[in-house]
This record gives sequence, C-alpha cells and structure tokens, in this order.
Amino acid sequence: MFNACKNKELAWEFMKYWIDPDWRLKLDQFIGFMSLTYGEASKPFFQTDFWKFWVEIGDKYGKFFPIWPWWPEIQSIIASGIASAWMGEKKPEDAIKYAYDESIKVYEKWIK
Repeated sequence: MFNACKNKELAWEFMKYWIDPDWRLKLDQFIGFMSLTYGEASKPFFQTDFWKFWVEIGDKYGKFFPIWPWWPEIQSIIASGIASAWMGEKKPEDAIKYAYDESIKVYEKWIK
C-alpha cells in the first residue's frame, strides 16, 4: 500500500479480500492461474492430473503463472488499464473497456 493512499482502511479491506484463499481459488479457476499456496494447491480443483503436473513444476522451479501463451501480453494491457484509472488518465469504466477491447484483439490474434 502506498503511503499516499487516501483511504488506507478501505485499501486494506481490498487487500484482505484479494488474498482471501476462497476468493483466490475462484479467481485462479476462472483465469487459469496456478495455485499460489500449498493450501490452495491441495484443493480438489488442483488435484487433477493436468493441474498436479503444473503444481509440481511450479513447486520445483518456483514459476506459478497462467499457462496460456498470450497471457503476458494481456497482463500488460490489464495493468496499463488499471494504472490509467489509478492515475486519473481514464475513467474506470473507460479503462476497463480499453483493457477488454485490447485483450480480445490479442486473444483473437493467438487463436487464429
């Protein structure tokens, strides 16, 4: 959290929500993130042969990352959209639309 944060209590509530194990599991299932903790990795979702392989690789090499090849480019777009809203350069709804539109372009480029 930044020192200049104007509402530290609200920011802390968001941070607690963001790292909540139940929320992280839902998010990871939805977007394809690897589990971030051993506790999460022990959940039934990550016990399939597919996920067990990736969890073991992540454990061995310490690289937990979405497995889609287009993710790094989309992650950069999303981060740029978030930053533009935080910095007041775009309204949040415009930043979300930008991130969505640009992410779809990347996804479609990879799928074709």
